[in-house]
Amino acid sequence: MSIIEFKVSFPTDNGFWGRECNICNKYFKIDSDKIKDNLFCPYCGDLQPNKELWTKEQNQIARKIATQVGKRFIEDEMEKMLKDVFKNSKTTTYTPGSRTEITQPTSHVEKEVDTEINCPTCDMKFQVYGIFGFCPGCKEDNVLIYEANLKILLQEIDNSNNPNRSLRHAYNDLVSTFESYCKRVSERHNLGKVNFQNLKNTKEHFKNDGLNIYEGISDVEKTKIKRVFEKRHAYQHSKGKITAEFIKNIPEDANLIETLAVLSRTEFLEGIEILKKIFRTITNKYCS
Repeated sequence: MSIIEFKVSFPTDNGFWGRECNICNKYFKIDSDKIKDNLFCPYCGDLQPNKELWTKEQNQIARKIATQVGKRFIEDEMEKMLKDVFKNSKTTTYTPGSRTEITQPTSHVEKEVDTEINCPTCDMKFQVYGIFGFCPGCKEDNVLIYEANLKILLQEIDNSNNPNRSLRHAYNDLVSTFESYCKRVSERHNLGKVNFQNLKNTKEHFKNDGLNIYEGISDVEKTKIKRVFEKRHAYQHSKGKITAEFIKNIPEDANLIETLAVLSRTEFLEGIEILKKIFRTITNKYCS
């Protein structure tokens, strides 16, 4: 049996090639000048060979070209056979017919994404869509990645047709992003486990290792970020109602007990800026 080999050249999208994870099936792009033989998925972190990360669109084009190559091979073989059959004939001549054209893609087939990152650890340049956690080149979960995620959360609110619903999701994702960052730092430095969705627990956890996560954070800012965490908790566990536990952590809001927690873009944006400061404080100690 003959093995037919052919090459498909995919044009880049301004220097970026699309990749698709075989584990979580999510899409990302890699700078073609920085691509490696093996890449980490920026979403799930799984390490996979670059040659296995073809997107659905790329595979579809490759299959189309494979069909063309197969037809062309059959046509070539038929032509050889017919030429042999009629080469000594004095009455019949053979004229080849039209041949299947093999068409390489002339434009990129990449999808739109919303964030581009240049990893400061390994200099990998990549693009992603939505929330992610790793650099495809080194799997580093540096603070730039988390700050990019915070920016994405704000974009999702601004682009939503239902801002209040998006805010509920955004508050939750903001806390989850913080939890994810603290968890990875804690695991990497063998600091143990704690519920990082709780700011008080998080503060005590890092305090035991000599770090004040509120360094450079004013009392007003502390209250603001606590509100974000408590309101997220309220919508996750009490249908948005402000409970006695909420008031215990934020006594300034005692007059709001039993009311529905109000979410706002302004409060969320302030929460992002405060968390960025906390990220930097943690990073300066553990990742410098």
